[in-house]
Amino acid sequence: MSSPSSALPGATPPAGGTAGEPVACAASGLAGEVEETQGGGAAGSVYRTLVLTNVSPEACTAAAGFPGVSYTDGSGEQIGAAAVRSGEGPAAGASFVLEPGQSMAAELKETRAENYGADCESHQATQLMVYPPEDLEALTIEHPILACENPNVELLTISTLQKR
Repeated sequence: MSSPSSALPGATPPAGGTAGEPVACAASGLAGEVEETQGGGAAGSVYRTLVLTNVSPEACTAAAGFPGVSYTDGSGEQIGAAAVRSGEGPAAGASFVLEPGQSMAAELKETRAENYGADCESHQATQLMVYPPEDLEALTIEHPILACENPNVELLTISTLQKR
C-alpha cells in the first residue's frame, strides 16, 4: 500500500468545493498500488497498472490527467528521469468523482534498467513516488526494482488516469 509524504515547501492544501461539491482528491486521501497486468510484457519492458484508491471517508473530485511518477530510494530521493507521458491528455476541465473506496488507474510501462548497460548507472529503487494530477503532494508505493540514475535514460511511461 502507500503512505502519503509531507507536502512540498510552499504547497497549499487543496481548496474545498462549494456547498455539496466534493473537494479535490489529494495524495493524503489516496492509497496506491501497482498491479501486474496479465500478458503485459514486451521486449525489454513490462506493462503494469498504477491504481489510486480514495481511502478518505468523503467523496473527492479527481482531476483527469497524467500523474507524476518516478522511482525513489529509501531516503525519498528521486532516481533518474520521471515518467514520460503516453497518449492523449484529457479534455480540458474533465474530472470525475471518486466515492470512498473507488479507484482510478493508469497504464504504467517499465523498461528494464539492464537494457542500458553502463549508461544506466544502476541504482536500487524501493518505491514509486506518485503525484496525482494538479497536486503538489505525493504518495509513495513500495516497489523495489532496479532503476537508472542517469536522467537521460527514461524507464517509465505513464498514461492518463481513468476512473475504474
